[in-house]
Amino acid sequence: MTLSLSERRDLLQSLLSDYLAHEARLVERLPFIVTVLEYNGLLKDSNAQDLDPLRRSWSTRLSALLQSKDPRACKTAIALVQITCDQSTELYRSHMQTWSGLLLKLVSKNDDYLLETAIPALSSLYLRSKDYHDLKTDVTNTSLGTFNDHILSNKASAALMVLRINTLTAHFKAFPSLSRFVLERTRNLCTSCLTKENASPELLTAVGRCMASWHRLASKNDMPESWKANLNLLVGTAHHALDRLFDTVNEEETGSRPRDTIPFADLSVDYVESFPTLLQRIHNLTSVVSVYMSTQIDIAVAVPVMSLLDLICRIYNVYPGCLMKEFKNKNEYVALMGSLPNLHLMANQLLVSMLQCSGATMARHGKLLARILVRLLGENKDSSEMKISLYRLIVLCIQKLGYGFAETVSKEIMQSVSKDLRIVERHQTLTMVHANTAKNGKRRRNGAIGNVNEPVTTEETPYDVQEAAIDVVKALLMVYGSAMKSRQSAAIDELIVSRLLHTSQATRHPSLAEVTLKKKLYECLLAAVLAPSISHASVLPMAIRIFNAGQNDGTHDLQETCKQALMICDLIVHPRLPPLQRNLPADPEPTSVDASAEHYDLDEEYMTPAVTPAIMSADSELRSPSETTMPSSTNETQTAAAPDNVTKNDNTIEEVPVSSVEESVSVSTSSSTTRPQHGAITAPGATPTPSPEPGYKSMPSRDEAAEDFKEHKHEVHVIESDINDDDDVTGATTLTQAEEDLLFSVNGSGQSSAVQRETVILDDDDDDMDDFEIPDIDLAGPEFDDI
Repeated sequence: MTLSLSERRDLLQSLLSDYLAHEARLVERLPFIVTVLEYNGLLKDSNAQDLDPLRRSWSTRLSALLQSKDPRACKTAIALVQITCDQSTELYRSHMQTWSGLLLKLVSKNDDYLLETAIPALSSLYLRSKDYHDLKTDVTNTSLGTFNDHILSNKASAALMVLRINTLTAHFKAFPSLSRFVLERTRNLCTSCLTKENASPELLTAVGRCMASWHRLASKNDMPESWKANLNLLVGTAHHALDRLFDTVNEEETGSRPRDTIPFADLSVDYVESFPTLLQRIHNLTSVVSVYMSTQIDIAVAVPVMSLLDLICRIYNVYPGCLMKEFKNKNEYVALMGSLPNLHLMANQLLVSMLQCSGATMARHGKLLARILVRLLGENKDSSEMKISLYRLIVLCIQKLGYGFAETVSKEIMQSVSKDLRIVERHQTLTMVHANTAKNGKRRRNGAIGNVNEPVTTEETPYDVQEAAIDVVKALLMVYGSAMKSRQSAAIDELIVSRLLHTSQATRHPSLAEVTLKKKLYECLLAAVLAPSISHASVLPMAIRIFNAGQNDGTHDLQETCKQALMICDLIVHPRLPPLQRNLPADPEPTSVDASAEHYDLDEEYMTPAVTPAIMSADSELRSPSETTMPSSTNETQTAAAPDNVTKNDNTIEEVPVSSVEESVSVSTSSSTTRPQHGAITAPGATPTPSPEPGYKSMPSRDEAAEDFKEHKHEVHVIESDINDDDDVTGATTLTQAEEDLLFSVNGSGQSSAVQRETVILDDDDDDMDDFEIPDIDLAGPEFDDI
């Protein structure tokens, strides 16, 4: 809903007169004021001209509230100042100097109640001035140093320590030249945090990010070296703590330059006093190193992989039964073995950060990491926390190190995962009822109470361990699934499918942990579909049925997961590719033929190998013919040749009357006749006959041919002898070779008839058919052989 200008004016006037006027109840009304300002944008610069008087009154009222003696009114004014600067740039630029001065006075009071809001509000005012040269020169350059001094010298509670360090970090990034002189004091503040017992993760994260920003205080060329030096300082301090904890030294660095370390206070010689402190220091240092490497910076740096890997391997090389047991004090050794899982968790956290920031650089150490992780899985079979950490680390190693690492650890990892995902079923214990005598004197038989067929299912492995194990299977399938052996791939498919089928048979309402586990099983099954083994049958048919059943699940999240999986399976079964752009053939031009000519359409599948080349060559000649002019005839009477439609089909001959033959010859020898484009011979003035439809077969059957032969056999004459013996025929035209090729090689439909020119003599006696020479070509095809 958009308010009109008058409504905006009335609303802002109401806030000034009804809500900001009463300081006593201002804190209670603050949520309502903030909601009205944010949703209606009353202080935006778009309304500056029309609401200018009210905006000035608003700024004046906020300045007055910042000077109030009521801390609650001051805290409310600080929140309203931040909202005002967010909505209006003009009000910020006009009152930044006034408001920053008032807030700096509040910071100097060291009141924890006001510092919680005053420090981030004043810091945001200074950070905004970076885009305005005049404000940065006049205000920030003169007062930022004082603000940093107040933060470092503040004796506030430990709850504000994170806020103070985060504010200094922001100043180091935005104003490195103005913050350079407080670096040493900031370093001491962070060092004191590293020695704290029970330091919160938020505090360690703030310290790591602050130390990662120190490189910006160096010159531009020295920034990478400064970042690396700070990291080596933390690693050297962790090595120094391990020297006392393990009572060992690194022989490779004995003769080299000693490590740079942070100067910590000396510890007691008694291990009872020193071990807890040493473990806390190592925990704090490894956490800060992890955050330090994971913090994003704006320069390219070289991570000291070997130095970090030495620290990690030094921790991993301590395990129950190692050589340390022979020379270390027995009580110290027992205490060390008790804290060893905690040390391994620290090393896991450090290795995760190395993999995330180094990536493929760690690939050359893949076999070393594989041996370490497989050994740790075997040593920590009963530790849930350690297993979860190792499974997550294995997933990251598979994703970062790729195929080689997955192939190395696949067998051992799947053995551990299958044990964690197995289902233990225990049948009910049968309660035996002893035989006794009832009141009626009848003796009752021995019986058992309980249903034998009803198993009681118990999950021995916690759900969080199973979820981590499923993530390992999913990552292994996505990277190594296509190259996995058949037996191993079948075992994984069986494990996933059986577990899903078991969870779908549950009768009670599932818990949140069970729903999350089932969702991960669906995702793992989808990974098995996407990366199937080459030597193993795909699990796709079973997966489709399981996903179809999962659409009816009572949880919306599982329904959506199954729907998305089904869409992917549908794309696998029916690929949705873009349509291919094909050039459609042009419509065939109508073919004109002689009315008396008959067409025989031959299917390619019925063509004999001897006929096919001749037909194809004739067809190609007719599709692109050279224009040929037939010689003209001067006489009305023309010689006739054997008709081209006298064919053979299993000793069956079709005869055509002489009139039809003479008409065809006259059409062929007419003057100035050219060959048509599509091989049809059209007589001048004749009406073209349309070509037969596709699939039309004009070949007469055996009965029709026999009937036609009986009808016309007495009308057929000896063509060649009649023409030669007729004395009235003069000037008979002799056919040239081109005319013979045209008449006897190609029929009217553009196909070769391949009929040889013969002199046909047909008498009443059927025995004379033996003298007729028929070419060995079956034009009708096998379709008419059995008629």
